[in-house]
Amino acid sequence: MRTTYLSILIALLLGLVTVISCKKTDTDLTPSSASISGLTCGSATFSASAVSGTSYTATATVPYRGGNGASYATGSAIASSGVTGLNATLVSGNLANGDGSIVYTITGTPSGTGTANFALNFGGQTCTLSLPVTAPGSTTVSPAVSGLTCGSATFSATAVSGTSYTATVTVPYTGGNGGSYAAGTAIASSGVTGLNATLLSGNLAKGDGSIVYNITGTPSAAGTANFAINFGGQTCTVSLPVASPGSTTVSPAVSGLTCGSAVFSASAVSGTSYTATATVPYTSGNGGAYAAGTAIASSGVTGLNATLVSGKLASGDGSIVYNITGTPSAAGTANFAISFGGQTCTVSLPVTSPGSTTVSPAVSGLTCGSAVLSASAVSGTAYTATATVPYIGGNGGSYAAGTAIASTGVTGLNATLVSGSLAKGDGTIVYTITGTPSAAGTANFALSFGGQTCTLSITVK
Repeated sequence: MRTTYLSILIALLLGLVTVISCKKTDTDLTPSSASISGLTCGSATFSASAVSGTSYTATATVPYRGGNGASYATGSAIASSGVTGLNATLVSGNLANGDGSIVYTITGTPSGTGTANFALNFGGQTCTLSLPVTAPGSTTVSPAVSGLTCGSATFSATAVSGTSYTATVTVPYTGGNGGSYAAGTAIASSGVTGLNATLLSGNLAKGDGSIVYNITGTPSAAGTANFAINFGGQTCTVSLPVASPGSTTVSPAVSGLTCGSAVFSASAVSGTSYTATATVPYTSGNGGAYAAGTAIASSGVTGLNATLVSGKLASGDGSIVYNITGTPSAAGTANFAISFGGQTCTVSLPVTSPGSTTVSPAVSGLTCGSAVLSASAVSGTAYTATATVPYIGGNGGSYAAGTAIASTGVTGLNATLVSGSLAKGDGTIVYTITGTPSAAGTANFALSFGGQTCTLSITVK
């Protein structure tokens, strides 16, 4: 009998220990809450157009900034206001550790024409998602573009820290489909805060053109105000320089930044400490001075950082210099996302394997004036051709395909270097040129190759 009681007592104690352990484990596994630093309803994209009185099922993709990597569950329905009859429901998912997007499913039947608004609240941020609703039988085409060039945006006025600002920014696009679009919702600035950009309503060209945003508010500090633009299926970042009050310094600005023509002072080898410079050409500098930048970490091949060297722009064309340091993690291409003077592009540094006999390409002369084009260009017509550019004094080095070099003068075209190997002496390099020229005139490309520079000019009829 004593043995039986003792066995029962031991079983009860073991059960109690198990319950306590389970409760402790449940508490320890409480997940972190999803959190973001910004939610940009003004840049949301919809998977389908909505028509009054017609059943609607689609998704809305809403960009965010500063995600903390946490997971989140499906949300409850958010009823539309303005045009009623629709509900938006958050789709479960996981945040990125940084920028990304969340998705809402929108269902229902819109009660009329106009705008259906949804008050979103996610990760500590709020904004209003606006869905245009057209009339039955409307021939309205949802706006779409093939490219959006924030790096070529122009501002109607200069921004000064602490001073009320009202201006417009004009952002070029390529490949418009002729669709009309409504005014957007406000997109808050990041970096320098206090400003909002709002899309003005309009109609796309069937081809290349531009869209316009109103920018209003009071910038919180000197620096750069960034706006995450999402329009017609394309995204990019508009960057507005903000000057200090009373400053006589001209904020540096350029009309073009040509990373595809960057020149490196040394070759990079995987696993070997690297210190070199990258010289990046620009067009139409405004003479402004600029300070040394902060480190830009490489992507693709990691382990390197590019840092802008302080200097002063020419009043015209010139180049800026970045110091690149670190140890590349592997062979391949190390990419640096450069943003300077209102323009952006990607500098790509080839990284070879240890013991490679690859020679960095170098020429003693590059003759753009003798380039041969494989086809003529016509304004408003899609163009694909090659440009063969002669050089002298090649060193036999091989070279990878370049990044796109955007045209100036007549815009809408890009020139991209085709990979190859130099002759030991004279020869030619080839660029592929694609796009749709925006007008008749001359399209210019700032080429930089093998330590030499020149301007390739194409006549557009």
